[in-house]
Amino acid sequence: IAVDNLERGDLMLIELHSPGPRYNFQAREDQLGYICMEYWQDNFDALQYAWAKGIIVIEAAGNGAENFDHALYGSLFDTTYRNSHAIIAGAGAPPSGEYGLDRSRLDFSNYGERVNLQGFGRGVYTTGYGDLFDGDTGSGADVNQHYTAVFAGTSSASPIVTGAVACLQGYYMATYGVPLTADVARDVLYATGSPQQGATKHIGPRPDLQAAIATLTAPPSLYADPILIDTSIEAGSTAYKPVWLFNRSSSYGVDFTIITDTLAKAGEWLEASPPSGTVPVGDSVELTVTLDASGLTPGLVVNKGIIEISWGESGGLQDSTALVPVYLIVPCPEDKTYTPLASGDVGGPTFDWIDITSIGTLIPRASYYNAAFPTARLDDGTAGPFALPFDFPFYDNSYNQVYVGINGGLSFTDSEINVEGYFSGLSIPGIPFSTFVTPFWNDLALQSLPFIDHGDIYYYHSPTNDTTIIEWHRVGNFNDYNDTLTTFEVILTDDGNIEFQYLSVGVSGLENTALVGLSAAGCAYTPYVDNGEPANHTVGDLTAVLFERMVIDSVMAGDFDGDGNRNLTDILLLIGHVYQEGDPPDPIDRGDVNCDGYLNLTDILDLISYVYNHGDEPCYYIL
Repeated sequence: IAVDNLERGDLMLIELHSPGPRYNFQAREDQLGYICMEYWQDNFDALQYAWAKGIIVIEAAGNGAENFDHALYGSLFDTTYRNSHAIIAGAGAPPSGEYGLDRSRLDFSNYGERVNLQGFGRGVYTTGYGDLFDGDTGSGADVNQHYTAVFAGTSSASPIVTGAVACLQGYYMATYGVPLTADVARDVLYATGSPQQGATKHIGPRPDLQAAIATLTAPPSLYADPILIDTSIEAGSTAYKPVWLFNRSSSYGVDFTIITDTLAKAGEWLEASPPSGTVPVGDSVELTVTLDASGLTPGLVVNKGIIEISWGESGGLQDSTALVPVYLIVPCPEDKTYTPLASGDVGGPTFDWIDITSIGTLIPRASYYNAAFPTARLDDGTAGPFALPFDFPFYDNSYNQVYVGINGGLSFTDSEINVEGYFSGLSIPGIPFSTFVTPFWNDLALQSLPFIDHGDIYYYHSPTNDTTIIEWHRVGNFNDYNDTLTTFEVILTDDGNIEFQYLSVGVSGLENTALVGLSAAGCAYTPYVDNGEPANHTVGDLTAVLFERMVIDSVMAGDFDGDGNRNLTDILLLIGHVYQEGDPPDPIDRGDVNCDGYLNLTDILDLISYVYNHGDEPCYYIL
């Protein structure tokens, strides 16, 4: 969900389409409901980030008659447990009475206390479909003039609620010059809406704009600027960010107290000072927010925190709250394990197709499995593990087996190369597998509806047991049954190099949606092309991409003379350099036993301890 181009006060409408249990939190044969996006942590995080930026998000509740208060879902829809701050819209009957009692829940709408507001779920007129009017005035249908009278479900309810929120937001900004927050908009519309009628399966009231506008009050006296801290800092460093507290009041000062909380509980990396104080009438106070990454691990995880400011009129209760969300990323250092080169690059590989269909081993169709959806084993299934004839080095580990996924990916560790049993678009970094080699990640299939078989996957080990080849031969595009030409292979060699070769990328544009690259847990990853980006890396017929494993030289600290040992000679040479102007080691890092960037007495003592007293081993430096 992209929110980077939206600004404070903007609105976002989100809808989830689902064929049934595929997206259920827990797949159950007797329950085929659509499940709201709030289940999925990645999407939940995106919604929460939108709220942090001041964006109001409206979600369609979904059309599966699901009870969000059911024990199956635990606390996932409890806003005291986690809160995306989105407004969730259910589907209610319109005033016509044609579909039941006005404002009663329509029987397909998901429901529960987390559903905030309702809109019309039946009989909505809008563009599209052409069943009401298709533009035919005697000269034929015109797709630009298609209209329908049967738009329905939470698909119609959620834009109606969105329109109400937009009107309320527009009025508030025109009146007070600042936007409403998501929580205020949600609370005002809920408190003033026309009550739900009928049975008690909760979908909330229908918005009543006139009643809501009548209750709006001026914005609170205290506000923070910025409303969000969103930054990244290098591992081991500390950053300081200003946050200003402004007092709009012209008649009283404001007392405040600050509490900081690191929501991910990944160390106490967030502080704000002063912890309390007073903002004078019409004045401001600067807070200093300290972000300390010394205890945080670099990676893709967003460290989330919040600055909670309790405030109130000076001398009175501090019974109001302002929140400043904090998002901190400690980025991964650049990984130089592999250097990717394509056949069109200077020094790149030469395309030299190796057909293994006659010399290799066919993976039988019965070997594929899909634990989540066994009937989809020839669509999104995996086969393996298959033994490798050598220990294959991959980033910081070596592996002697491989799993093969139909969708164009390999893993040395993960037995299911799919996402909850299905193909899902992925990006590198950020894949859900601990190891991943993907020559052509796409929605591929060996069997498609109506159960048409096409394609096979083979593997082959060279007679010298130093090379393994895996070939996807004429596999199909699941979304285009006429495209069954896609043929590519992975070549693994015992030196750690990985080469992808493409005999054919098919005829349906799969190359423009392919993910090509390598990834492992943590910060080990090497992307090449993702969904056509960068465009000049898009792979094509009769091309190759080589991921060459780089040999990294290291320096053994403490080995002052470079003879491969740490002994008395190194101790004496280090003493001579530190205290007697002796020659420095080459490179200088050989003398820095504790890796602190300095050569001094501490290094001498550490080296003596290691050589004679079984002390800690000195470190290594990468050249």
